[in-house]
Amino acid sequence: MTTLDQVPVSQRPVEPRPTATVSPRPGRHRSRSFRSDIEGLRAVAILAVIGYHAGLPFAAGGYVGVDVFFVISGFLITRQLVRELENRGRIHFARFYAARVRRLLPLSLVVLAVTVAVGVLVLDPLRAKSLALDALAAAAYGLNWRLAELGSDYLTATAAPSALQHYWSLGLEEQFYLAWPLLLAVTAGTAGRVGDVSTLRRRLSGLVLAAVVVSLAVSVVMTARDQPWAYFGLHARAWELAAGAMVAVAAERLGRLGGGRAATLTWSGLTMIVLSIAAYDGTTPFPGLAAVVPVIGAVLVIGAGCRQPVGGASVLLSRPTMQLVGSLSYGWYLWHWPVLLLAPALTGYELSPRARVLASLLALGLAALTHRWVERPVRSASWPVRLPWRGIGVGLVASGAVAATVVAVVTALPDPTGRGTQVQVAQLSSRVTPERVVDAAVASALSAGPVPANLSPPLTAVQAVRSLPEPQRSSCHADFRVTTARRMCAYGDASATRTIVLFGDSHALQWFPGLEAVASKRGYRLLNVTKSSCTPMSLTIWNQTLRRAYKECDVWRRDAIARIRAVRPRLVVLTTLTGVAAHGMYGDSAGFDTAWAAGTARTVRALRSTGTRVAVLSDSVLPGRAVPQCLAEHLEDASACSFYRAGGVEPLARRNAQASAARAAGAEVVDPVPWLCGARQCPTVVGNLLVYRDEQHLSTSYSAWLAPVLQRALRL
Repeated sequence: MTTLDQVPVSQRPVEPRPTATVSPRPGRHRSRSFRSDIEGLRAVAILAVIGYHAGLPFAAGGYVGVDVFFVISGFLITRQLVRELENRGRIHFARFYAARVRRLLPLSLVVLAVTVAVGVLVLDPLRAKSLALDALAAAAYGLNWRLAELGSDYLTATAAPSALQHYWSLGLEEQFYLAWPLLLAVTAGTAGRVGDVSTLRRRLSGLVLAAVVVSLAVSVVMTARDQPWAYFGLHARAWELAAGAMVAVAAERLGRLGGGRAATLTWSGLTMIVLSIAAYDGTTPFPGLAAVVPVIGAVLVIGAGCRQPVGGASVLLSRPTMQLVGSLSYGWYLWHWPVLLLAPALTGYELSPRARVLASLLALGLAALTHRWVERPVRSASWPVRLPWRGIGVGLVASGAVAATVVAVVTALPDPTGRGTQVQVAQLSSRVTPERVVDAAVASALSAGPVPANLSPPLTAVQAVRSLPEPQRSSCHADFRVTTARRMCAYGDASATRTIVLFGDSHALQWFPGLEAVASKRGYRLLNVTKSSCTPMSLTIWNQTLRRAYKECDVWRRDAIARIRAVRPRLVVLTTLTGVAAHGMYGDSAGFDTAWAAGTARTVRALRSTGTRVAVLSDSVLPGRAVPQCLAEHLEDASACSFYRAGGVEPLARRNAQASAARAAGAEVVDPVPWLCGARQCPTVVGNLLVYRDEQHLSTSYSAWLAPVLQRALRL
């Protein structure tokens, strides 16, 4: 899912878009405090998320289900804690956490263990190890922080979603509940005594209001600046749980609402939730202010529902079907995402829209089974609450046992090492015709057998720091938030008087190893001026990770062009990903192609105005899938990961428009496709060299190998 699935500029994302994940609470026992309208609201939220992940067109904003569940959780837990403060004057912390362990831990550990076991069997070793690391973070209720970090890292933002990604919200809620009871108790102070309820509620209202205001402000700012951290971070999500807590503190007063007004408010709230499910999509900046709509909607349904008005939304929410779905929501949520993510690896086919719906229904069946045999038996046991420390201890031991098992699995997993004969790619030299050698090597690679044992870089090290271009290792490649090009790091022959500038996004940076080798050999100083997902072409683009217009790129580009002009280099090598998104900012695709060509011309003319020679290097060919993972699955046949050239050069119209505009503005145009592909297909291993380190970037080894070809093409 989107999210969180999160997401880089080049793709989808994914989020990518946001990879919606929620943590619906398990169904509560029917007691005097049970509210059927809240159980039905759980059903609305989980159906929204299931619909979103199943790809149903009317649930494009179904990821807002997470917000609804956060409000529900904040209300129910705070209501329990406030009652305890009112009746006993204090909170029994051990009993509170023992209850959380009893309700949440058993099923979450079962699903986690089953997911890892199945993942180890059906996934390639690289993805299986990544899944195991996610499992460790999930077992410690810290997966949300891991996902925020990965989503902010451009190297991993395009990675396939984890089968345990949905555990982020469980972690976030439990982090909230570690601090929330303590904050309530401290705020209550001596007011938490029977008979001083009004003072207690005033103090708690101040705490809750402060939490909502501060966290919402953080969410708005972070959504604009760093969407992955806003989406997964407790600091930007706490206000949603606090909004539910606000309803709990005001429940008594809300119960005195007029019946007609209360009924209208519940329907209004439900309408707000449904409209956000239908109107939002992957391009909606989220959470931020957009999350206010479903949150207020949930607050209205729950808050006005305290009055239990006749003719309110409970007429719909209390129906037996909604109650059944609500009672299974926790298990359905836990099961549906692993089923959807692992089914393609298990079957060998991508799921069609119908298959995704069927897979989601299969997950509902698993939820029903585990509800009967795991959730209900554990929740009927009274000893974890009667003996809270023992209950907490059992939970910690169980979590530790699962974590230890995962560590053992990770250790036992074999490394995806090539099994083919060690080979050595032919060395290139600018003194001969290196293009012919490359052509022959690429043609031979299309019929290659097993992955060579001496693959460079090894599959296990392809994402290691040492396998990245030097500017990324030395922080000389700007990330999403940087708006100035002040750091123009020098490489090659740093003392040379002749200068080359590499200018563009990560698709420019991928050519750094080859260009650095040329600069060192030919006596040039090489300046790296690159920024993640930021095209050097002078037009505004959409940033899929930030999920908004990439204004930081516009500011950085203007500064970069000014600084490059001041340097007056001999040559500027300009390249970029052409398959970026605009999300309708320029009308249809043809309109974007036209704007792209105009932006290309503006940048080339600005650089050429000082007499600098400009070479526009067309984009490389994109495999469209994670090459290391593919090779890990096909160690016996590297050619199985080859891909068609025609699909890899899309969008072809934009590439052609860019080349024509660049030539007209006075630039030279270099096409690298013949260095990567044969007439129809493109290999992913050439000799002993891994061509791509992910689904779109060249490996440093292959880029460096092409240095002689690059030298001749750039006339250096």
